[in-house]
Amino acid sequence: MKRFAALFGIMLLSVASLAAGEPTVALVLSGGGARGIAHIAVLEALEEAGIPIDLIVGTSIGSLIGGMYSVGYTPSEIRELLFNLDIIELFSEAVTEKGDTLDHAFAPDRNHVFNLRFSGSAIGKNPALIGDQRILELLGFLFAKYPSPIDFDELPIPFRAISADIISGDEIIHDSGSLVRAIRASISIPLVFAPFPLEDGRLAVDGGAVDNLPINIARALGADYVIASDLNFFINEDKAKAETLSGVVVHSLSLVIQRSASAQHEAADLLFTSDLHDISIMDAFKLKEIDERGKEAVERSFAQLQAFRDRLETERGLVTYDPKRVGSYAQKPDPVIRSVAIENISLMPRQLFFDESLFDFMIDAPLDEKHASDLALRLRQVRKQHSLATLSYEMKEGGTLGILARSFGRAGNHIAMGFVADMGVSNTLNDTYVWYKANAYLDAALIHVGRNNLSYTLAASLGELTSVNIGLIVSLENHWIRALIGYGSGSLTPQASVINAARSAPLDRRIRSEFSYGYTIDNRVSVELATRGDFIFINDSVLGQPFIAYPHAELSFVYSTLKKRLAQEGVRIESSFVGGYDRRFLFSGRFRLHHHIRLSFYDTLGYFAEAARLDGPRELMESFGEVAIPAYAPHTFKRDMIQIGAHYQRYLFDVFSYPSYVRFDVAGAWFNKANPIVEVLPARTRFMDLESFDLGFGASFGVQTAIGDLLFSLGVSIDGAWTISVGIS
Repeated sequence: MKRFAALFGIMLLSVASLAAGEPTVALVLSGGGARGIAHIAVLEALEEAGIPIDLIVGTSIGSLIGGMYSVGYTPSEIRELLFNLDIIELFSEAVTEKGDTLDHAFAPDRNHVFNLRFSGSAIGKNPALIGDQRILELLGFLFAKYPSPIDFDELPIPFRAISADIISGDEIIHDSGSLVRAIRASISIPLVFAPFPLEDGRLAVDGGAVDNLPINIARALGADYVIASDLNFFINEDKAKAETLSGVVVHSLSLVIQRSASAQHEAADLLFTSDLHDISIMDAFKLKEIDERGKEAVERSFAQLQAFRDRLETERGLVTYDPKRVGSYAQKPDPVIRSVAIENISLMPRQLFFDESLFDFMIDAPLDEKHASDLALRLRQVRKQHSLATLSYEMKEGGTLGILARSFGRAGNHIAMGFVADMGVSNTLNDTYVWYKANAYLDAALIHVGRNNLSYTLAASLGELTSVNIGLIVSLENHWIRALIGYGSGSLTPQASVINAARSAPLDRRIRSEFSYGYTIDNRVSVELATRGDFIFINDSVLGQPFIAYPHAELSFVYSTLKKRLAQEGVRIESSFVGGYDRRFLFSGRFRLHHHIRLSFYDTLGYFAEAARLDGPRELMESFGEVAIPAYAPHTFKRDMIQIGAHYQRYLFDVFSYPSYVRFDVAGAWFNKANPIVEVLPARTRFMDLESFDLGFGASFGVQTAIGDLLFSLGVSIDGAWTISVGIS
């Protein structure tokens, strides 16, 4: 009844131009994913026959191709645009960018390769398999010359896109507003792409869920004749595929979608059915074959096309199309951007930590292909920096560039796994030139268990140190209190480090208890006061103290907008002050600053500075810091350091949609000469032991991937040190 009432209402409100005068012709294009390329042959056949089109109604891919034709792209221009797309790049974007938690001072970020979030009623943090960042960028550019909002009847050919309300199941007929949003909503194939939020607050999915071939809609809008192109008429009879998970899903969806479409076939005056039964809706690598199948469909229906042409010629006349013409859309001037406005289209908006100034470079610039490319690059950079699902754009009235920011609400409960690894060769190692180290970890949390603020955490690692830590957290808005107990076994001393070729068995053990209080602000600022009691058993009998009882307290501070090692902009400030007792009072202080400054779309300049005066139980790794000179291998431990450095980084190109960079570093450091890997350092007798200086130069090639920053590096120093390494973190 709802569907009937909606159609009846549309009939009453249909545009007068479609209901009066000479007979009107509507073109209906079905959904079908990659199969939609077959629609282009139908458009060409209609133009060759001289058949005028007064209305286009499309579902899913049919709305994209129909929308392009309605604004003035020619069939040949549509084919050229779609055939020249980088399919791998278009569909390899991550659904969301990792939303990092604010980590502890001087602790490496734990990049999660796998992250399953859940609540009491839902599983999964992402509502899709494929990210739509590149698709939205494409739509923003394809329809930029028709600003939002616009009445779709004002387009060169009136247009309607069909989607469905995922909550009510109601059919949505897009007849005005934003072309970008209407078409993006219509192509939201369930599970493949995320449902899309509309201007009125509804959440839309692919129109194929309710009407994959909307012939009746075209009739209700007043069309006297309806031409339809159905991409899903032929059924895949391969029973073997029905015994696979993907086959069952595809066959089941096809049955539901095609039943409503087939029921409307008789309402079409001219029907084209492309035989694509053996080509998947996601098979975007067979575009040429799909195009040929579309031409075959036209040939099969050639007699019916001629008959329809002759009948229409007697009633209203035909039109002449030049197949080699430049389309009316291409002839329109590129829009000039006069201002920028950011809109948060998230269903559960969170604060955005950026503003329009990031896009001021576009003001007074035409949105041509070059500037659109620059804009897309900036959108991806900001999206990654601020961990958004998408950051897209559309042109609005008055030359306003509308930036659309979207993030997904997330369940707090999670199970996550990840790893860091690196290997290389260096002359700064002990008794060898080669090192390899890898650490895997698991993090889990149950947030706000029951009706209180109690949360439970589990952190485990496997590698240099195998450990398990169980925590209980009480959260009070931005404040939290944590109690933790943990056990670890492995390498706790420099002598047991994985880069020490002469190391003894890594059988050090530690039992830790911790009680801490913390305060966070906007996931950028964290202040933490922790008291710990460590009971440590050192396996190496060479050391003079096999058992250490180490009570200590730490006050740490982190301010960070620098989420990734290769990020193009951001600041990270971290400091730590530790006081403890091991046969005497021990005090350590450490400060580090990293700052990345964006110079242009492609260029970044960064610098860092660090000062560390470390004093702890002499046998432990945590009593030392690592030299950051590019020529030095990891775990080059020193207990006193002053380090400064700078780098230049340039964006190169995308590797399967992931940005790649070349980077050049220079860094100098003052530090003490003693090497704790080969000797036990004496107790500290003065404030700082700065005895040596070295200056290093490095060159790196890096790729920001979904599983971390992949980096290939080499470095040399004036003191003769050199290192070649590859790692991911």
